[in-house]
Amino acid sequence: KQNNVSKATTKRVCRNAKHAISGDLTPESVELLHVISEPLKVELAYDMYSQVLMWHPFFLELLQENSPLMRPICHRAMSMLLLSSTDIIFNLGEEPAEPKMYVVVSGTLEYTDSYGEVTSVGEKRHLAEAVLWTNWKHRGTLTAVSDVKLAMLDAQGFFDLCQRFMRRSEAALKILGYATQFIEELNRSEFKSDLDHP
Repeated sequence: KQNNVSKATTKRVCRNAKHAISGDLTPESVELLHVISEPLKVELAYDMYSQVLMWHPFFLELLQENSPLMRPICHRAMSMLLLSSTDIIFNLGEEPAEPKMYVVVSGTLEYTDSYGEVTSVGEKRHLAEAVLWTNWKHRGTLTAVSDVKLAMLDAQGFFDLCQRFMRRSEAALKILGYATQFIEELNRSEFKSDLDHP
């Protein structure tokens, strides 16, 4: 027991490190990215994250329309998170300091709602979308049940980019329309959840 770390935590650290070097590369783990040009970094981020964002109907529509907003979103507001089994992503009632929408790239998670009902969440599902459109407290707890790779869309980064593009983009009306519809549906919903509706 070095530094009074329990065996269970030591095992989780080892499993997580193994997952991190298993080939699931993130931009932060590739040292050469610091020396390539900024336009190439933008293109790389777009290639990586557009493939994930297309699993969400609203972002798929923006991608299909070749919206000028999508490259900056992929480059400036997206990131990857690697998790190990039993890692908790968010808890019931938590109001995140740095809110993010999550998209499951690989692995399986469990979402436990306020009634204790557990839902299995797998690839291509998105969670906590509400953080993009309103102030949000998580309505459940999300826990990894295997090694998981999540793409994350930072709500503040997304908001800042939308603000910039609102003045000069045809996507502005589409974004406002979608946000309004999302909030109206959320307000009508008797049971609010972080889950998408597949």
